[in-house]
Amino acid sequence: MRAIFIILLTAICSLNAYSQIDSLKTISLDVVILVTNLEKTQKELDTFFENNNIVPDLLNQFTHLFESSFVLTQNTYYVFVDQIENWGVITSRKVTSTNYTEKLHAVNQEIARIEKQIEEYHSFIKEVDVKSGNHVKYWERLEFAKVALQEQKVLQKEYLASNQRFKVKLRIGVASHVANRPDFSFINMPGIQYSYFIPTNSDAETYPQNMNGYSIKYILNRRKTYLELGLFRTDRTNDNIKYNELYKFGIGQDFYSVHLGRGTRQFMNLYSGFKIGTFILTGNEDRLISWYGTPSIGVEIYKHKNILIDTKAGYFLPFKENRNMRGFLIETSFNLLF
Repeated sequence: MRAIFIILLTAICSLNAYSQIDSLKTISLDVVILVTNLEKTQKELDTFFENNNIVPDLLNQFTHLFESSFVLTQNTYYVFVDQIENWGVITSRKVTSTNYTEKLHAVNQEIARIEKQIEEYHSFIKEVDVKSGNHVKYWERLEFAKVALQEQKVLQKEYLASNQRFKVKLRIGVASHVANRPDFSFINMPGIQYSYFIPTNSDAETYPQNMNGYSIKYILNRRKTYLELGLFRTDRTNDNIKYNELYKFGIGQDFYSVHLGRGTRQFMNLYSGFKIGTFILTGNEDRLISWYGTPSIGVEIYKHKNILIDTKAGYFLPFKENRNMRGFLIETSFNLLF
C-alpha cells in the first residue's frame, strides 16, 4: 500500500510540473531611457506605481539619473512597456526569460525520492533493536533526509513563486547631460563607400560632368569621426578633357540632434556632418592639388553596434577651381565593426 502511495505521489508531482510548462517562467526587463524632463518622468512612474499598488524593491534618485527595480504582473508589465515608449529615447533594452518548469520537475522528483527514503528509515527503525548500532545509524540517516527534504521544499516554493513574474530594472537619465559626454574611444570599424559627384557649373570641354567614386571609409569612434580615401573617375572617354580623375583624402565628423533622438534609433537616424581634406585632380598631362570642405546631411538607414548602413548628400567645395569643380556629392557606405 505504501509503495502505491509513493508512485501516485510521484505521478501527481510530475503532472503538476508539466501542466505549468507554459506559465512557470520569469521575464526580466533591463531598460535604459534618456529623457529631457527627469522630474516629469518620475511623476509619471510614481503615478504608475500608485495606480497599480506596486512597491519598488529599489528606488535611487540622483541629479541626472533615476533608477528603480520592481516586480509586475503580466497585465501591468505590458501596460508599462507601452507607457515607456512615450517617455524618451530607449537606448538599451534587454529582455530575458527563465523557465523553471524543468527545475521544478527535478525538485519534485527529488522530494518524492527523499520522502520514500524517510518512510523506509521509519520502517527500519521500528524493526531493529533500540540499543543496537543499526538503530542509531538509521536514525542519523533519517534526520539527514529530513533536512534534505526541507531544503528541496524551499526550492520548490521558490520555483512556484516564479510563476509569471515580470522583473523590471529601470534606469532613466537626462538626455542633455548624457549628450555632453560623447564616446570618443577608438573602435575598429572599416567600410566601403560609393559616391556620385555632379559638378554644378563645370566647363564641359575641360572638366567632367559627373564622376563615380569608390572609397575606403574608416570610422574611428562611436561618435562617427571617420577617415576617407577614395578615387573618382569620369564616365566620359573624351581624350580632350583636361581632368578625368580625382583622388580624395579627408576626415569628417557627423553630428546628431538631441531633438531627433541623438542617433540612438536602429533605423533612420537623421544627422548633419562636415568633412575637410585634400584632393588631387589629374588628367593626361595636368595635375591640380588643393583642399576642400563638404557640408552634408544624411540618414543612417540601419544602425547596429556592429553594422552601419549610411547615406548622405553634401556639397563639395574645393579651394581651387571652385567655379568648375564645386557640386553635389551623393554617398552610400557600409561599415562593419571588427
